[in-house]
Amino acid sequence: FSSPALDLQYFMCNSPADEVSFTTIMKKTYVDSVVYLKSLRKISSTALEKMVEIVMPKKDGFNVLNHGDCWVNNMLFRYNSETGKVEDIRLLDFQIARYSSPALDLQYFMCNCPNDEVRFQHRDTLLEEYYSELADYCKSMGLESELISFKQLKEEFEEKNFFGLITACTVLRLMLAEKEDVPDLKNMTEDNFEDTNTNFAKNTISRK
Repeated sequence: FSSPALDLQYFMCNSPADEVSFTTIMKKTYVDSVVYLKSLRKISSTALEKMVEIVMPKKDGFNVLNHGDCWVNNMLFRYNSETGKVEDIRLLDFQIARYSSPALDLQYFMCNCPNDEVRFQHRDTLLEEYYSELADYCKSMGLESELISFKQLKEEFEEKNFFGLITACTVLRLMLAEKEDVPDLKNMTEDNFEDTNTNFAKNTISRK
């Protein structure tokens, strides 16, 4: 599995090399959101360090195999031909799978995929569904004693809010960018990082 501390900040979260770049990119992205920009500037000096700490597995905590890039484009759905309801799902693209808190994939998905109604009105329902599947899997593997409670999962989710914030501010811009503005991540370097990122910083949908 990939190292959480090495892959997440630079490639997936598109975190710049320093706080100046972070502030510059956020300023161009959220040019109309002065209040949010001030808040982002306050955390810019410690964002990278805090993200590294968040993604590392806890030695005495509950850790799972995270997908790492858990959003709808990496999911295949099979629908019932008669009812139109989802019958099954398969995940794709495990290039940055990592062993860490289950809250990482949950925050990544919640902050980047659902619309506002689902995110705010049905969050607990989604968490309950995740926990139910997790509990069934642990039971099938004889790991019931290792499973945390649903209350603990929710607490873990809340503790990782910062992770969700940063991914929403960075990854979401890439997800919602116009095709012609999507950067070439394979050729991204520290030298061209800022220019590459600001190419899609004007995305109106992601700013909203």
